[in-house]
Amino acid sequence: MENDKCVICGADLIPADDQTFSDSIVCQACSRRVSPSLLEACVDPFSYVLGLADGTAIEFHEAEINGDWVTINGMSDGHGDSPFHKKVFGHYFPRGPDVRLDAICWCADAPDGS
Repeated sequence: MENDKCVICGADLIPADDQTFSDSIVCQACSRRVSPSLLEACVDPFSYVLGLADGTAIEFHEAEINGDWVTINGMSDGHGDSPFHKKVFGHYFPRGPDVRLDAICWCADAPDGS
Protein backbone atom coordinates (compact mmCIF):
# COMPACT_ATOMS: atom_id res chain seq x y z
CA MET A 1 0.00 0.00 0.00
CA GLU A 2 1.44 3.34 -0.97
CA ASN A 3 -0.13 6.72 -0.24
CA ASP A 4 0.72 10.33 -1.00
CA LYS A 5 -0.92 11.54 2.22
CA CYS A 6 -0.79 10.41 5.83
CA VAL A 7 -3.88 8.27 6.55
CA ILE A 8 -4.29 9.95 9.95
CA CYS A 9 -3.65 13.68 9.51
CA GLY A 10 -3.53 14.09 5.72
CA ALA A 11 0.00 15.56 5.65
CA ASP A 12 2.10 14.97 2.54
CA LEU A 13 4.35 11.92 2.83
CA ILE A 14 7.98 12.33 1.88
CA PRO A 15 9.38 9.24 0.09
CA ALA A 16 12.71 7.96 1.39
CA ASP A 17 15.15 5.29 0.20
CA ASP A 18 15.03 3.56 3.60
CA GLN A 19 11.22 3.71 3.83
CA THR A 20 9.56 1.33 6.29
CA PHE A 21 5.99 0.02 6.11
CA SER A 22 4.80 2.72 8.48
CA ASP A 23 6.50 5.45 6.41
CA SER A 24 4.31 4.42 3.48
CA ILE A 25 1.01 5.24 5.23
CA VAL A 26 1.66 7.76 8.02
CA CYS A 27 3.82 10.82 8.53
CA GLN A 28 6.61 10.81 11.09
CA ALA A 29 4.57 12.73 13.67
CA CYS A 30 1.61 10.33 13.46
CA SER A 31 3.84 7.26 13.53
CA ARG A 32 4.64 8.21 17.14
CA ARG A 33 0.89 8.13 18.00
CA VAL A 34 0.15 4.63 16.70
CA SER A 35 1.73 1.32 17.73
CA PRO A 36 4.09 -0.27 15.19
CA SER A 37 2.05 -3.49 15.22
CA LEU A 38 -1.17 -1.64 14.36
CA LEU A 39 0.62 0.09 11.48
CA GLU A 40 1.94 -3.30 10.35
CA ALA A 41 -1.62 -4.68 10.37
CA CYS A 42 -2.47 -2.04 7.76
CA VAL A 43 0.02 -3.42 5.25
CA ASP A 44 0.58 -7.07 6.28
CA PRO A 45 -2.54 -9.15 7.07
CA PHE A 46 -1.67 -11.66 9.80
CA SER A 47 -2.66 -12.37 13.40
CA TYR A 48 -2.98 -9.35 15.73
CA VAL A 49 -4.75 -8.43 18.94
CA LEU A 50 -5.54 -5.01 20.35
CA GLY A 51 -6.76 -3.86 23.74
CA LEU A 52 -9.32 -1.12 24.27
CA ALA A 53 -9.41 1.31 27.18
CA ASP A 54 -12.41 -0.56 28.65
CA GLY A 55 -10.37 -3.78 28.88
CA THR A 56 -11.80 -5.46 25.79
CA ALA A 57 -9.25 -7.44 23.75
CA ILE A 58 -10.01 -7.97 20.06
CA GLU A 59 -8.23 -10.44 17.80
CA PHE A 60 -8.08 -9.29 14.17
CA HIS A 61 -6.20 -9.91 10.95
CA GLU A 62 -5.94 -6.56 9.18
CA ALA A 63 -6.60 -2.90 9.78
CA GLU A 64 -7.23 0.29 7.80
CA ILE A 65 -6.68 3.69 9.41
CA ASN A 66 -8.78 6.67 8.31
CA GLY A 67 -8.17 9.77 10.38
CA ASP A 68 -9.10 9.15 14.01
CA TRP A 69 -10.67 5.78 13.23
CA VAL A 70 -9.35 2.32 12.39
CA THR A 71 -11.43 -0.41 10.75
CA ILE A 72 -10.35 -3.86 11.89
CA ASN A 73 -11.24 -7.09 10.14
CA GLY A 74 -11.31 -10.68 11.26
CA MET A 75 -10.36 -13.73 9.25
CA SER A 76 -11.64 -13.82 5.65
CA ASP A 77 -14.59 -16.13 5.05
CA GLY A 78 -13.76 -16.64 1.36
CA HIS A 79 -16.59 -14.36 0.22
CA GLY A 80 -14.81 -11.04 0.67
CA ASP A 81 -16.11 -10.51 4.20
CA SER A 82 -14.12 -10.85 7.41
CA PRO A 83 -16.46 -11.87 10.23
CA PHE A 84 -15.72 -11.87 13.94
CA HIS A 85 -17.03 -14.51 16.33
CA LYS A 86 -20.68 -13.76 17.10
CA LYS A 87 -20.42 -15.49 20.47
CA VAL A 88 -17.76 -13.03 21.58
CA PHE A 89 -19.18 -9.75 20.25
CA GLY A 90 -22.88 -10.48 19.70
CA HIS A 91 -22.52 -9.66 15.98
CA TYR A 92 -20.40 -10.92 13.08
CA PHE A 93 -19.22 -7.48 11.86
CA PRO A 94 -18.59 -8.87 8.34
CA ARG A 95 -17.07 -5.58 7.17
CA GLY A 96 -15.25 -4.94 10.43
CA PRO A 97 -16.04 -2.51 13.24
CA ASP A 98 -14.60 1.01 13.28
CA VAL A 99 -12.66 1.74 16.46
CA ARG A 100 -11.39 5.13 17.62
CA LEU A 101 -7.59 5.24 17.63
CA ASP A 102 -7.60 6.98 21.01
CA ALA A 103 -9.57 4.05 22.51
CA ILE A 104 -6.75 1.61 21.71
CA CYS A 105 -4.34 1.12 24.63
CA TRP A 106 -2.13 -1.62 23.19
CA CYS A 107 -1.65 -3.81 20.14
CA ALA A 108 0.42 -6.95 19.46
CA ASP A 109 1.62 -8.76 16.34
CA ALA A 110 1.40 -12.60 16.37
CA PRO A 111 0.03 -12.81 19.94
CA ASP A 112 0.16 -16.61 19.93
CA GLY A 113 3.40 -16.90 17.96
CA SER A 114 4.05 -17.07 14.24
